[in-house]
Amino acid sequence: ELDPSTPIMGNTQPYRPPTSLLHCTNHETGELDPLMYYQYRRNKNKRIAEEEFHDLLLICELIAKEEMKLDKNPPPSKRKRRRRAQYMTQQRKYIDENGEVQPLGPYQTSWYQNYASHPKL
Repeated sequence: ELDPSTPIMGNTQPYRPPTSLLHCTNHETGELDPLMYYQYRRNKNKRIAEEEFHDLLLICELIAKEEMKLDKNPPPSKRKRRRRAQYMTQQRKYIDENGEVQPLGPYQTSWYQNYASHPKL
């Protein structure tokens, strides 16, 4: 492979591969020089590969930035929150032996009276 910085056969100019198809033609005869055409195609493919590589790097960088944003701000849960009906519950009351209305506590419930206070063993 030719090094672009070294001069060829006494030329003082560094070697540059042809950049267009016109540079691949012999100016005297107008014929296409196969070696120059090969160098042109190789250089063109190299440039395309470099551009694709740079595009790929940019895409990867954008994806990484998006992932970092998602890590900082997790997406909200898709579950819907259920609202409970907000209403005032009336306190249960009972009438004691004296005829007074009393609030019903946990020990005055029928469940407690039937099962907890007199367990059947």
